[in-house]
Amino acid sequence: MNQNKLNLNGWVNHVLLLCLSAPLLTHAWLGQFSRYYGDDFCFQVQLEKKGIFGAALYYYIEITGRYSDLFWEHFSGLFNTHIFYSPGAFLLVWFFVLASIIYLHRGKQYKDLTFSLLLSAAILFAVIDLIPNMYYRRVIDDVSHTWDAYPGIFQSLYWIAGRNRLIIPLIGATLIVGFIYRFVVHRTNGNTSPYLLFLIASMSFFCGGFGETYVALQTMVFILSALLFFLFYTGKSRNTFLIPLGIGILFSLFSMVVIILAPGNETRAEYFSQPESLPELLSFAWQGMNSTLFSIFKWPGNILSLIQVFGISLYIGFQSKVQVERVLKLFRKNLLILLPLAILILLYTAFLPAAYGISKPPPAREMIVIHYFLISLLSIWGIFIGGSLQPKLIKMDTRIRILTMLLFFVLFAVNGIRDSLQVLKHKEKLRYFASAYDYREMKIIQGKINGETKVTVPEINHFIGGSILKNDSTHWINECVSNYYGITVVTPHPE
Repeated sequence: MNQNKLNLNGWVNHVLLLCLSAPLLTHAWLGQFSRYYGDDFCFQVQLEKKGIFGAALYYYIEITGRYSDLFWEHFSGLFNTHIFYSPGAFLLVWFFVLASIIYLHRGKQYKDLTFSLLLSAAILFAVIDLIPNMYYRRVIDDVSHTWDAYPGIFQSLYWIAGRNRLIIPLIGATLIVGFIYRFVVHRTNGNTSPYLLFLIASMSFFCGGFGETYVALQTMVFILSALLFFLFYTGKSRNTFLIPLGIGILFSLFSMVVIILAPGNETRAEYFSQPESLPELLSFAWQGMNSTLFSIFKWPGNILSLIQVFGISLYIGFQSKVQVERVLKLFRKNLLILLPLAILILLYTAFLPAAYGISKPPPAREMIVIHYFLISLLSIWGIFIGGSLQPKLIKMDTRIRILTMLLFFVLFAVNGIRDSLQVLKHKEKLRYFASAYDYREMKIIQGKINGETKVTVPEINHFIGGSILKNDSTHWINECVSNYYGITVVTPHPE
């Protein structure tokens, strides 16, 4: 009888895992339709002219202080059209790195990898599902226009420059957590691990250089974690945790300094307005946070996705009761109160960089960074709650408990299917874009072969949104595309 129950539970977990992974697999499949866009052309041009380091230095001086992003954009320009650098490859690596770190933290006594895969899928599902839409003005003719809505995930994942800047540091942040854990384990066992401290320092500095929002969140997570261990941890190995966290703080702050001192920041700031005082900055951040949260949670499906990741975290905490009790004992159960407070602090912190730089909320694509930090913390909180409630839940009638869990799992599985169908709705639009893009490229190359100096190509309404080719050859995208192909490229797009 017990064996049958075990098999039933295994089947339920695997079916749910498949349903939660379905949206990720759908995005991976649709990623085949992604193409170069905007900055991708510009990076390739500068790479050809100046090389990896020369091009990165050029942009650091002229445009932005995101030094790691600038290096990686040009380095990956050598191979970023390969299938192993596709959106699907990014999702696959992210998914398994996160699952591996979860498995590592759960400990050797929990040998079933399914729970780690399940939580990894739930977290990434929610991170992507909660990204708000982008809205871009599209000119129809000389007197009329319309506003087109594009899912924000297109810029975060399908755009090469977007996934380079936004997803790579999130994968790096996940690895940092693993490095810290391994350092603590080695130190507890009496081993010195200077190479792990080096990895924590270098990865913190490297990831911090991908963007202002990311480095602000990374720094705050390190600071809050250090305060948590310093003030509330009662174990003898407190300093063992504080050492890597202190290293993380130091090199994260160092990365912020490098970003702030970039000469290109002055040029970039000219395109936006900045707050004139601290109260105005705090007000912009507050307003941006409220408006963004409203745009996210006005959809019931998004709320369900958040409940979903929290519910699965509860379930895993229920399965990990012994380990959860040990951790809560060391913190005297303060984590149950402090983690929600940390989530709120991080949420507000996430909106400060954009409020300072552009006096607006961060672009929709940036929310993937914010969501990953906050949802990961939410899942940790859910695990601790699940573990602490296990003694009470276990006293429930077994049939009622199993029926309740099955009902929630069915609801979550249906939500995964729902989200996959929503993503698939964009298939024809993406396919049409890819076909139009390939036709445009063929026409450009043919014009160059024919010895033409200028070629007019059809307008493409890019599914990523934003600026596109124009009839003005001096427009920045036209210049990058023209330099990339070696021929002046324009469209009959009305001015």
